[in-house]
Amino acid sequence: MKFALILVCIYEYLMYCYNPINRLFFEPLSIKFENVNEKKTREKMVVAVDFDGTIAKTNFPKIIKPIPHAFDVLRVLMNDPYTTLILWTCREGETLKQALDFCELYGIKFDYVNENDKARTEYYGNDSRKIGADLYIDDKFAQSNIEKLWKDWWNWMKKNEFPK
Repeated sequence: MKFALILVCIYEYLMYCYNPINRLFFEPLSIKFENVNEKKTREKMVVAVDFDGTIAKTNFPKIIKPIPHAFDVLRVLMNDPYTTLILWTCREGETLKQALDFCELYGIKFDYVNENDKARTEYYGNDSRKIGADLYIDDKFAQSNIEKLWKDWWNWMKKNEFPK
């Protein structure tokens, strides 16, 4: 259940740091995490992550380099048995293959690529075109501050001794 804690803290970070009214600094809140998914019977939290500008600096279609700490955080989430990790990108065909190869080079293998989690599809009884997730990580949301976001999450993980 410790990993559910990080996802809730990431959510709290997004809600507080990127709220246009309250741009507060990141400080995890004391919340009871035992029933993070009590509303649903699904066991895993689904995290959808964009590629271009979110985990890699790119000049589409060219991939330039990883965004600092993005792959560190993704490795923790990937190894968490309570998390499903989805690559959520507009890339397709050869450019998608390049992105997946780039991620694999840094030790990241996604559970799904541009498709819904099967448990979520079964639970809701349909397979929507929109990727369903509990948390979306996208540079458009972070308002060009994605590097700070990844760095803060990684520092928080290290401080709280999350597995690498």
